[in-house]
Amino acid sequence: MLLWLYGVAFSLSFWFLVLDYSLITELLPLLLASCLSLIYSMKLLREKKRASFHVGALATSILFIVLFATKPDNFYVIFSSVFAVIALLMVMANIDTLFIAPPAWLGGANALSLLLQVVIYLLFYGSLQNDFETFYVLIPMAILTLLELYIVLNIKNMPSLCEEMKSKLRTERITQFVAILIVAITTILYATESISAAVNLFICVLLYTLGLLYSTSTVIINMCRNQNTKTPTMYKIVLNNV
Repeated sequence: MLLWLYGVAFSLSFWFLVLDYSLITELLPLLLASCLSLIYSMKLLREKKRASFHVGALATSILFIVLFATKPDNFYVIFSSVFAVIALLMVMANIDTLFIAPPAWLGGANALSLLLQVVIYLLFYGSLQNDFETFYVLIPMAILTLLELYIVLNIKNMPSLCEEMKSKLRTERITQFVAILIVAITTILYATESISAAVNLFICVLLYTLGLLYSTSTVIINMCRNQNTKTPTMYKIVLNNV
């Protein structure tokens, strides 16, 4: 769910930037994303769980806030350099779960997938700054599409995982793939110059928002189902004790 929320915040801020809104309006979604990622990171760290994803989201949000506030001439150079370092640190923090624990084929696929995602986002934001042609983004996107499809189809061939874990991993990969696919759709629209950057980013915001609403509703439904399955069990225990 938070993946969709970060997507909404980042794309919304860029949409406000293209529309030339006031600085506080541009920064508001980023400030919200920063607060949420900070709170969630502290929660996970206190529980002694991995918080690298949310720490990375916090660092990226702060990076955008600084760049939006200062608007330097070399915006894209600063962003690409720092974002690449953030991505590298996140990979190093999760190197065991990404590359060592999984089967060799999945570890290699994860490495290539992460590399392609970083390249895609760098090229996408670079195209918004008109630093190079937008169609360059389509090359790594095509490769990533085939790679993620290969991963999803081969999760069933992992004997070390139970069916529940396979279903969870498949859902995570599909969610990640859809988030990248949204960037692909908006990039194609931008590359064909059929719509303006403002409309393009609005579509991006809309699609991420739909993903957030769907993810939120799924979480709520699962919580309700868990409550319904626990309640009869509690009644049964009480009756047995009586």
